[in-house]
Amino acid sequence: MGRALLILSIAMFFLFGMVQVSEWGRMKIVADRNNAHVEQAQALYIASSVADMVIEDLRINFGNRNNISLQNYLGGAGTVEVYDMDSPTIPASSSVTTLGPYQVLLMARGEYEGVLRNIEVLLSLPAFSKYAYFTNQEVMSGGSKIYFYDDDKVSGPTHTNGTFSMMGSPVFNGEVTSANMWIDSGGAGDPIFNKGFEVLTEPIELPGAAQLNMLVDEGINGGHQYDMDITLQFNENGTVSVSKGIGRNATPYETITLSSFNGVISSNQRIHMQGVIDGQVTVHAKEDIVITGDLKYKDDPRSTKSDDVLGIVGEKDVIVDRKAHKADGQKDVNIEATIMALGESFRVDGYNEREDKGTIHLLGGIVQNRRGPVGQTNGNGYAKDYNYDERLRSIFPPFYPRASRFSIVYWNE
Repeated sequence: MGRALLILSIAMFFLFGMVQVSEWGRMKIVADRNNAHVEQAQALYIASSVADMVIEDLRINFGNRNNISLQNYLGGAGTVEVYDMDSPTIPASSSVTTLGPYQVLLMARGEYEGVLRNIEVLLSLPAFSKYAYFTNQEVMSGGSKIYFYDDDKVSGPTHTNGTFSMMGSPVFNGEVTSANMWIDSGGAGDPIFNKGFEVLTEPIELPGAAQLNMLVDEGINGGHQYDMDITLQFNENGTVSVSKGIGRNATPYETITLSSFNGVISSNQRIHMQGVIDGQVTVHAKEDIVITGDLKYKDDPRSTKSDDVLGIVGEKDVIVDRKAHKADGQKDVNIEATIMALGESFRVDGYNEREDKGTIHLLGGIVQNRRGPVGQTNGNGYAKDYNYDERLRSIFPPFYPRASRFSIVYWNE
């Protein structure tokens, strides 16, 4: 009996030892796995952190293209290589093979305890032409509010750095963002946001001197730049007739083919314009731009495939002439373009006059410092029929101004 108990005791001892060793081994495996997970997570955190550092620097300094290499950073090391269209090569491992003039590629790496993690980030400066409606301020120059009313319908991306004022139930069929919450008129505002309304977003700065000077440079180098008032008559055959002066003082100067240059026409004075656009062009003026008649694409993108696109950039106002509707002997005015008015507004000359005017039919978008008047509820001026050109989400007028801050196209870990 004693011998049997001794054998049983010895067996239990060895069995317990084996279980203990197995448990210790399991705990060691779990600990190793936890350590590996921590090392992976920390290496990824370092890569993410240095990528964010470069993105923030690019937002402050648009022209920065400096690589960074940080040792003893968060217990490890981090590097970022920065590439743009001027880089001699792009890493073969990247998801892109070429970069455009407004794109930057970041290849970030984090290292921690011998573990490496990589992040690839593609950044792009979005063109302002993507907006159906954009304002810096939602008030007129005198401070008066302008409301969106029941009959107003807006399609496409919409943004204000100011505060939208609502009356009734205007309908927004695109994404809407604002730096502030909207306000209503005495509780009568009930807007319909079919694709959502994001408030308290970061203000988006309008183009400054640096971007506008780049546009002027493109006019000088590869485009057409004028040091005088000019009148532009766009023709269906893909040309534009340029006259010196405006109005009755205009005299023929030259005719140019849109496909023969980089697409930028610039003047440091005023520009008057109308006609049919067959091609891609951006018209820029240091002073006002006046639309004197219809501006239409040769190929209507609503009914056929069209690569015609017009950008209008006025450093002062973009104005519809009070008699623009009479250029074609009708009541309405047709404008197919993406319009930017940086001084004040896109507006109508004589918006408060009782005259036989009809409707402004706009296909494109409007970007302006302040919302400008085109008519009044009593029938003066023009009625509005504004429609977004969906092509502007992916195609842009030549060298059209871009936002000053990069947006992330993708972030691949």
